[in-house]
Amino acid sequence: MNQLALRAFYRAKPLIPRRAQVAARRVRARRLWHSLGESPLAPAGVELGGYRWPDGVRACALVTHDVELAGGQARIPALTAIEDRIGVRSCWNFVVRRYPVDAGLIAELRAGGHEIGVHGVHHDGHLYDSPEIFRERLAVMEDAAARWGAVGFRSPSLLYDRELLATVPFEWDSSMPAWDPFQPKPGDCRRYQPFELSERCLELPVTLWQDFTLFEELGMRTIDVWRAQIAAIHERGGLINVIVHPDYLHDETRLGLYAELLEELRRRESLWITTPSAVVAWARRGEPPAALR
Repeated sequence: MNQLALRAFYRAKPLIPRRAQVAARRVRARRLWHSLGESPLAPAGVELGGYRWPDGVRACALVTHDVELAGGQARIPALTAIEDRIGVRSCWNFVVRRYPVDAGLIAELRAGGHEIGVHGVHHDGHLYDSPEIFRERLAVMEDAAARWGAVGFRSPSLLYDRELLATVPFEWDSSMPAWDPFQPKPGDCRRYQPFELSERCLELPVTLWQDFTLFEELGMRTIDVWRAQIAAIHERGGLINVIVHPDYLHDETRLGLYAELLEELRRRESLWITTPSAVVAWARRGEPPAALR
């Protein structure tokens, strides 16, 4: 979609029942999946890796969560229990004003070694409608970041205006899909490595397709797509960056698939599973982590 079409869609979206929205997205997603030959691998010409990671490890993985609604926030302990068992720490991105954010939960997550990020103010698709709206909301996000101890940002729905995005005062951003034809804005960076968004901000592209695409739109009951994408990026030495929404992990089957994802990452040798700020510390300051795994 172009920018005008996206704005029109998000203006009309509140008038469309959620069930109808999801049904339409399923039809579109399945047509796209068929047109791709049911292959989740990036097209020829897209560079999947080649980044220099610390201590000679082959590749890096980030597990990130966009917490879209209060129900998703309530499910966080179920996910962190799985992460504790498998030995993974992740990044949790909260929306400032869409639901009451639990400050106590944020403190617990940080104390447990997780990272916190900011995921917009309202999650309504209007963050980039104008520079004025963007600056107004950015001030709200900066205030929340200071309270939460957050230094990173992800745009709601992975919508972005690159010129405005480059002005964010955060240490990292993770709003650009490397290649994802299922998103409203499919991503145009086509890169599977960190890169400089601005002098202050490092871009961490989203490199795996989202759980909503796999489970809700395509109706998949395995993580085979993630396995294939992880293998390709790991082999080439790139950044594996996945978004998993606690909002959609609403039963034991989905939680089991999430555990399989983490186990798939953990079983791979020479893979640095870390958090966004650790990547920034390495990329910007050459600070090797105390422990890679």
